[in-house]
Amino acid sequence: MALLERWFDKQGPYSIALAVAILLGFLSHLTMIEAVAVLAVWTMWLSWRRSRSLIAVNREVIQAFLPAFLAVLPLAAAILVGARLFSFNVGGYSSFSLEKFAAGYGGMIRYLFGLPDWIGDWTCVAIVCALVLAYAGVSRDRRASLYVVGVVGLPALMAAAHLPNLEFPRYFIVSGALLLLWAGEMIGRGFDAGGVRRLCAAGVLMLVAGGNVALLARFYEQGRGSYSSIVDEMTRSGAATYATNADFRTGMVVDYFAARMGRQASLVTQDKICAGRADWLVLEGDPQKLPERVGFDCALAYERAGASTYWGLSGLGWTLYSRRD
Repeated sequence: MALLERWFDKQGPYSIALAVAILLGFLSHLTMIEAVAVLAVWTMWLSWRRSRSLIAVNREVIQAFLPAFLAVLPLAAAILVGARLFSFNVGGYSSFSLEKFAAGYGGMIRYLFGLPDWIGDWTCVAIVCALVLAYAGVSRDRRASLYVVGVVGLPALMAAAHLPNLEFPRYFIVSGALLLLWAGEMIGRGFDAGGVRRLCAAGVLMLVAGGNVALLARFYEQGRGSYSSIVDEMTRSGAATYATNADFRTGMVVDYFAARMGRQASLVTQDKICAGRADWLVLEGDPQKLPERVGFDCALAYERAGASTYWGLSGLGWTLYSRRD
């Protein structure tokens, strides 16, 4: 963002620096796609507001992002070749729902500001979007439009496009970073203003810090997740078989912990659950919403044997079931 602002102000070689930053971002995580989209839309808006010319808008967007496009092109080609020739898989897939969207974005907001669980996901999303839109309505700062695009527009577009995997707060990390930057600017301006505003800013900062201390206490108590204990339970008596409702993600995690323990756990894929009759069943999702017993039409039944907790931007609850013939 800072590099793009300097490019706007000076039209200097900052597009090369921006290209390097974008390339490093893509090498880190594919959510960089969201960041580039937000910056591109913001560039279009600023250019249009300044020139009122579509030709000028197109020219400036190309000038700003062409070096980045050329830098990322070989990386995209490598991913496509890997997918075609070596069955390279970028990640897992879970279907879209508004409930998952709210949990993902609301979860991101909750982690950023240390909000308690009793504040609902949709409430978190609605309050944040309303505050950012209200700020943009009264502010002349050019960053206000960036916050609208990134904090309100991007999540709305993700929901409208029914993107998968939105239950993970990390998929909203671009919106979260911009939201955190906006909040920091608001608190900083409150301190600069003095008087009652300074007291309000200090109070908000103390509430956010206190809430995050409470969240971090849960993290130190629970760790990022108790997946290792689930794998230990499954393999304690020797090599075991298991099935799950998320073959890709659960399979990788089980393989990782089983290897660390020197144990063996074999995955029975979803299409072979009845034939494979796995010893265990691992279900992703909120343990509080999952049943005590799971049955299949092929006279296969499982009873709850344990559950995991999680903390952080990528966690998912696990519930472990043992087979009951």
